[in-house]
Amino acid sequence: MESRLGATLVRYADDCVVLCRRDVERSQAVLVRMLERLGLSLNESKTRGVDASVESFDFLGFELRMYKGEEHRKAVCGRTACTV
Repeated sequence: MESRLGATLVRYADDCVVLCRRDVERSQAVLVRMLERLGLSLNESKTRGVDASVESFDFLGFELRMYKGEEHRKAVCGRTACTV
């Protein structure tokens, strides 16, 4: 996904997040095709597009959101700060 779409797939067990700056619909369509080839499907009720610079989202029990730091952007996790 990264080379074709400029998107990064972050996964843990059966959960995943696709991080992309643009073309969300195309990235989701590619993910759906990848999962179908593996005999899996995307849970539409748990799937949504989020602009992380505007709103937060939960992944693996952490609340993630973007904000402008003093020198660069940082992702803030619910219990710890993680630089991305």
